[in-house]
Amino acid sequence: MHSIAVDLMNLNWVHRFDDAMEAVQQAGRLDSSNRDLTVVTRRARAVSASRSQGNDLFKEGRFSEACLAYGQGLEHEPYNSLLLCNRAACRIKLGQFEKAVEDCNAALNVRPSYSKARLRR
Repeated sequence: MHSIAVDLMNLNWVHRFDDAMEAVQQAGRLDSSNRDLTVVTRRARAVSASRSQGNDLFKEGRFSEACLAYGQGLEHEPYNSLLLCNRAACRIKLGQFEKAVEDCNAALNVRPSYSKARLRR
């Protein structure tokens, strides 16, 4: 089971965030005593909570707070292209265009085919 935990840690949420979350949860059900899996599960839940909170705040027009929420998720998963791109959207709304470009570039370094990050940049 150790290899599953290592594979999940290396996912970097590159493709579909929800698919990654499902994989983490399923692996946890298969081997709930695996310490590596426990760490990955905690990290995935923290990233998911930050993403959800950021999305809610963004919808409310609270862009500074949403930016902070996405940043908290990035503390757990620094190369999460989805969070980087979402934070870039907040930074655009806040007029922080250089920082938005940096976030989009970072997202594209992780996931070169991420068209939303390319368009946003």
